[in-house]
Amino acid sequence: MNPTDFSGYVSSGVILTCILVAATIVTAVAALARRPAASNSDAANAVPRAAVGRAVAVVAGGAVFAAVAATGLVRGQAAWVGLVVVAGLAVSGYALAAWTETGRRVLDAVPQSWLIGVQAYRTVGAVFFIVAAEGGLPAYFAIPAGAGDFVTGVGAPLVALWWAVGYRFARPAAWAWNVFGMLDLVVAVGIGSSLLAAPAAARFGGAPEWLERAALGFQPFAPAIFPFGAPLTLIPTFLVPIALVLHALSLRKLVLERSRRAEPEATGLAALPRPVAPAA
Repeated sequence: MNPTDFSGYVSSGVILTCILVAATIVTAVAALARRPAASNSDAANAVPRAAVGRAVAVVAGGAVFAAVAATGLVRGQAAWVGLVVVAGLAVSGYALAAWTETGRRVLDAVPQSWLIGVQAYRTVGAVFFIVAAEGGLPAYFAIPAGAGDFVTGVGAPLVALWWAVGYRFARPAAWAWNVFGMLDLVVAVGIGSSLLAAPAAARFGGAPEWLERAALGFQPFAPAIFPFGAPLTLIPTFLVPIALVLHALSLRKLVLERSRRAEPEATGLAALPRPVAPAA
């Protein structure tokens, strides 16, 4: 089976997931802009609604344009193109959210539980098992990438709930979930670009024709080991970069919140009176 000939319900599921993810993010940001300030300081630091609207329009439009353009680049191109496209989109998204004034204000207002819980959409990774069963993907990709995505997606609402409730183990759980989710994406992109195809094939096996391709190893200037067809290419060009950005922003908030918690403790220790040396 050609990778571009997978079932219609698979194509529909991927497209629907992309639409739902984009709509969820836009709705969440718009809701934050409408949230009333809890204090005068919050009002002073609030993001103007007009600025949020412009930011959402630019980011959403840019993400869709980039995904559509990158889909044409990834399909049938050299393996290194896919790596550059995914990394470039992820870095650009993170820069817009963390390195711009509007992005930082929005990020400060976004609850950690939202950043984690929204990745429940990662359960769509189970589609890799379906495509692999139809012969459109190798088993050594579908098994680790599909299972990793599904576990990450199932864990997202659980960790988000633990965080929202305030369980003591929520923080280490958030760290573990983020690290696992990012490693899953790195492994999936690495296998898809053939960088990690050989070790994955040795571990998970697959049909002979796929194993022959994997045995060639990483050839950055050769065609990708299995060129996705649209709309499946929206996964590496749209859903994967968004997931990477969400993980990076979640980890950023974890680090900043830990630093802010440590500051009062350090200040309190510094304010303690120092022992006076006894007179000689």
